[in-house]
Amino acid sequence: MKELIYDKIQKYDSKMKNFDISYTDRLLSINELISLYELRNHIAKDENTQKNTLQILNDFYLIQKQSYNYVKFVTARYDGISRMFFFSEDYSKIFSDFILEKLN
Repeated sequence: MKELIYDKIQKYDSKMKNFDISYTDRLLSINELISLYELRNHIAKDENTQKNTLQILNDFYLIQKQSYNYVKFVTARYDGISRMFFFSEDYSKIFSDFILEKLN
């Protein structure tokens, strides 16, 4: 499974060469994620957090619009950056990604 994920990420972003991944192989409901991120966006206290949650929320809306009910998350780490990828259930498709900003 790891090889499939590595290959998909490298095809998605050919600039990523040396990275580590972590994943749980757990299905996450798009409807539940949308509800969660709508709430997170609503209660966000600063503009940057609100912007980030809205970006992820919009990705989930697009995934839902494509008639997918579940996604899987994969986190890739490289050069001090963490990047979260939203995959289809069988890891055959990457819908989108999000760079997780470092907390100071």
